[in-house]
Amino acid sequence: MTRRAHKEGDLRAGTDATRAQLRFDRQILAIARVQGEDHVYTDDGNMRTFAKNERFHVTGIQDVPLPSSNRQTDLPLSGDTPSPESDSNE
Repeated sequence: MTRRAHKEGDLRAGTDATRAQLRFDRQILAIARVQGEDHVYTDDGNMRTFAKNERFHVTGIQDVPLPSSNRQTDLPLSGDTPSPESDSNE
């Protein structure tokens, strides 16, 4: 990744990230590639751009589907439930 960036003359890979941030992002993507991954989950704009340039599939955290078992359930807001104040007065 870094060699190609040097050859192309664009060390920042089309992002506005600092060199330290790019180094960190390159490490993350290199580890992912070595582990055989081709998908990255991130909301970081620079990481998203860099990962796409490196041919990773990128998904934002907000785009990850939530399993139906973890979704918020309806709250019982009918008049049948006593309020905490009425319990303390009795």
